[in-house]
This record gives sequence, structure tokens and C-alpha cells, in this order.
Amino acid sequence: MAMEMCGASISTTTRCTVSPLVISHEAALGGSLHLSLSLPSPRPHPQKPPPNNNNNNNNNSTKTDPIITNHALPLNNRPPPPLLKTILPTTNTTSHTHLALTATAATAITAITALLLPRIHNDYLTYLSYGPGGTPHNVLGWLIATLARPFGSEMLSTEPYDRRILADGETKSYLAGKDLIRRQERPAMGWHVVPQRQLSDFASGNIREKLINGFTALAAQNPHLTKLAPSNLEAHADGLFVADGVVLPSARKQLLKGEIAHIHRMKDASVHVLLAPADCKKVFEAGWGQRHPLSGVGLPQALGGGVFVLPAEYVFVYAPRTGEGLVLVMDIVRAGVAYMTNSNEVH
Repeated sequence: MAMEMCGASISTTTRCTVSPLVISHEAALGGSLHLSLSLPSPRPHPQKPPPNNNNNNNNNSTKTDPIITNHALPLNNRPPPPLLKTILPTTNTTSHTHLALTATAATAITAITALLLPRIHNDYLTYLSYGPGGTPHNVLGWLIATLARPFGSEMLSTEPYDRRILADGETKSYLAGKDLIRRQERPAMGWHVVPQRQLSDFASGNIREKLINGFTALAAQNPHLTKLAPSNLEAHADGLFVADGVVLPSARKQLLKGEIAHIHRMKDASVHVLLAPADCKKVFEAGWGQRHPLSGVGLPQALGGGVFVLPAEYVFVYAPRTGEGLVLVMDIVRAGVAYMTNSNEVH
């Protein structure tokens, strides 16, 4: 091949090799083209290993199964290529089950809350309607009253007093000669064990005021037997206590740390009072009272700390609604003073 550049003659020789052909190209001014064919040398065939006579003679020789490649498998049974394994997420059955259970639990909790929330709210309002008592008049007090409910017991049977009368011989009644007018029906009571309160048949304002005045006068008329002091059980009221210096049997003196009675003056004007077992029976049978649901359970004092046990003789007396009922309730309180001071001269 001849090329002229700037009047000069250039002679080149080019050799191109293309397997399996080898092409020799000589080009010069007036030259000729030569082609030659170069065939690759044949590759030697691999030699097969000589047969193993020992294997041929071994009747227990095992035959290996032929290897099945992906190309031999049906299309629907072939594993996905590595790239698809990376792109396509695998299914995690455990995670799906956990998520399903969590969703079900959340739905159930939501449904239960929707059903119970109105009941809880109404129950809390009922607790607040009792007015202040020995427990806090707030959510904390409501929680205490709710948690204490399983410890409540039956409140109307006179069997505990029959046992006391038979066992201890306490047959004396301090209501002897008193005519207890039978109450037509018992009032509705709150289900909370503390504070123990009526939900119906409240005393009128006039009757409540007369009851409080009579309670105060009883302490003033019997200073040798009683005194007024903050109640151990009612944080917002004074209680009637055994006066200092009164000699009592040790067991009776320890009852409620000497507290005899107190009035629930903030709401229904009902009364709690300690009575002799025989008088407890009379009050119950006349329909004028009931036991505290926590009788026999140790309770913390509202003031001063310490723990004491509510005795079965700690009786809830229903609020009076008439002048006649007011006289009857004051007679019951006087009977409690006589029992706790072991005195027959209570004015």
C-alpha cells in the first residue's frame, strides 16, 4: 500500500493475524498482496484413567446419582436466580402472626375500655357523692375503696353476736326497756366498703342539726364518761371517746382506741357506734342498722398512724328522718356509751 504525503513516498508493511486465518499483507509502491492460511494445532484429548479393577470386582460399590442441573428441572420448580432472591422479600410467618395478635389485642382492649369507661366514671361519681370520710375524697380514695371491696363481708346476719353471747356470756343489753320502733325498710347503701354510706333516705337539714346538737350535749352531760376528739375513722368529724380515767376491761378498752361513736354529718347523718352484742341483735332485728363490711379486717388509722381491727360490734345506724327516729338513734348512742364505759348512769 503506497501513500504520498507532501511529495514523499512512504512504504509500509502491515501484518494482520485473525485466528484461525493468518493474513500477510505487504504493500509497497507497486507491491503485491500475499495471503496465507494458518490452521491451529489440534488440542490433545484428555486421557481416561485406567479402569480400577478393584472397583469392578467390588459387588458392594455404590452408584452416584446423576447431578440434576437447573436446566433439567421443570420451570415451576427451579429456584429463583440470585438477583431475584435479593429483590423479592421472603415471607416471615412468625412476624405476620405476631402483628395479627398485637392488632387483635389492641382491638379487644379498645372495646373493653369503651364498655367499662362509662361504668368507671359513674362509679367514681357515686364515691364522691358519699362526701368526705376516712379515705381521701378524690381518685386515690376511690382506688382504695375499689381495691378494698374483695375484703368486704356479709353485714346483716346476727350470728356473730349469738356466738359472742354464748362464748363470752355477754347477755347484758343496754337498750333494755327501750322500744325500738321497727323500720319499714332499709335504705339503699353504697357498694364501696369505705366510706360506709347511705344512698337514700337522708336526714333533713333540721333533723341532722338536732342530731349533731344532741351528740355534743351527750358529751357535755357526761364528762366523767366521755369526751369529744377527732375521730380515728372519720377524718372530717369529731368522735365520742371514753373519757380519761375510766377503768375498763382491757379487751373492751382496746376497741377502736376508745372511740364510741361518730356522726357522718357531711352527707346522710348516719351514725357509727360500738354496741354490746345483745344490743347489736336488737338493732339489726328492728331494721335500724348493719355491720361494717370490713369487720375483722385490720385498717390504718386516719390520724396518728397505727393499725386497728374493726370489731363486729361496730354498727352502722341508719339516719333518722323523723323526730321519733331521732330519739331512737340517740338512745342507741347512749347504749353505746353505757357499754363502752361499763356504766348504767348515762344522761
